[in-house]
Amino acid sequence: MNDRDALCTVSADAKSHSIVRRFWRWWRSQDPEQRYLAAATDLADLERRIRVLERRSSAQVFVTFNH
Repeated sequence: MNDRDALCTVSADAKSHSIVRRFWRWWRSQDPEQRYLAAATDLADLERRIRVLERRSSAQVFVTFNH
C-alpha cells in the first residue's frame, strides 16, 4: 500500500463521515411531525399517521375514497 492509497482511504472515510453528519443535521432539523410521517412504512400507514395528526390538531379529517 502506498501513500496515495492511504490518502484515498482517509479521504473516503472523511467524506462518508461528512455525509453522515449532514444527514443527521437534516434529520434533526425536521419537526417531530415530519419525522413521524417519514417513518411510515407504506401508503396505508402514511394515511393512518396523517389522520392521527389531524385529529390531534382538530383539523378536518383526511378522507380517502376506496373504489
